[in-house]
Amino acid sequence: MVNLFIDLIIVLSLGAVLVILARALPRVEEGETVKIRTSRALVYLEKADKLMRRGSEKALRRMKLVLMKFDNALSKRLEKSRNRDSRNGGFKIDE
Repeated sequence: MVNLFIDLIIVLSLGAVLVILARALPRVEEGETVKIRTSRALVYLEKADKLMRRGSEKALRRMKLVLMKFDNALSKRLEKSRNRDSRNGGFKIDE
């Protein structure tokens, strides 16, 4: 249990350090243009990033669709159960 608290403290402190470093980085305004020489590796990394972003968006949309279908099926099942119980005066009768 003590190890859990130590791990949580370490992770939270690393997160705080990242936030502080991100705020300390210089910001580039929209009007400023900085010419940066891009290497081939950077171009491939950007393409891979776009591909991963597109793939994750598709996966999230599909998971949303599956969850919506599951929700609809569960709602129909609950409605059937509610209708069946209401015909018997609210009590389920075993035959």
